[in-house]
Amino acid sequence: MLLEKIETFLDSSIKACQEVQDLLLSSRTSDDFDVKEIGEGGDQSLLIDIKAEKIFFDHFLPTFALYSEEYGAKGEGDFRIILDPIDGSDNLVSEFPYYGASMALQFQENTIAAVVCNLVNGALFFRKDGEQPLQMSLTNTRPFPLIKNIHAKVGIFEKSSLYTDIIDKLMINKLKFRSPGAVALSLVYAYSARYMIFIGNERIFDIEAGLFIVDELPMYRDGNVIIVTHDQILLQKLKAIVLGE
Repeated sequence: MLLEKIETFLDSSIKACQEVQDLLLSSRTSDDFDVKEIGEGGDQSLLIDIKAEKIFFDHFLPTFALYSEEYGAKGEGDFRIILDPIDGSDNLVSEFPYYGASMALQFQENTIAAVVCNLVNGALFFRKDGEQPLQMSLTNTRPFPLIKNIHAKVGIFEKSSLYTDIIDKLMINKLKFRSPGAVALSLVYAYSARYMIFIGNERIFDIEAGLFIVDELPMYRDGNVIIVTHDQILLQKLKAIVLGE
């Protein structure tokens, strides 16, 4: 039963992301960036957020219950999806090409599978419990292993502008970074980047799927700090920088 649910979750995620990508890239209207309400996650929900969320609801309900950043809880059952329909809405509004969708499938509140999709280029990352993470494309759904990029030159530091003291230390240590502004995407791109740092309020919509996918990587997580890297030595160095040790 678990395997069947996971396969249904993955298939539904792919189809929903394909439809949402089409909405975002070619079917938007002039009203889509209007603020409609405050969502469950505490941020302003745009009309485009709500439209994207409805697409996911159409694909996931009633097979799964959902807990979504915009609407909150919907549906019932032991299998629940933690959903962020558009991770990086501010980037979308600003026509900055770095935004995606994040979905974590839980069985009795334990995550058993997760998907994070880059809705700009169609890259989709996923992992099933007990297995290695994989990657595919929305236009070519044949999966291949998600591997570490040992040649990476830059890391990712989300919300870096709030932590100028840490920026100074990273620069002194020649640890270059970017701050693209979509936490779920940035977590899975820890495989491609040299490292990923996030400091801030950990909302389940932002981090649950991404953390599950990168679970095998060296990681530090405590309070409002997440650090993900390719190796333990760099992890300890970044931990000392971020925590001021």
